[in-house]
Amino acid sequence: MVNAPKKPCFKIAQSKEGGNKHVVRIEWPDGHEQLLDVFDSEADANAWVENDSEAWLKKHPKYQPP
Repeated sequence: MVNAPKKPCFKIAQSKEGGNKHVVRIEWPDGHEQLLDVFDSEADANAWVENDSEAWLKKHPKYQPP
């Protein structure tokens, strides 16, 4: 059985800046976390994850497709 690389996980959390700002972080399978961007709302962050994260991920040098 071959162990395929796991896919990274995108997480959304409220920003430490306060207000309604939210951040998107990626957790890589090796446990490393990376801050990606700050958005004006949770809805904007969710929209980025749903619509743009896959294309961003495919361009990232650390990504290894499953």
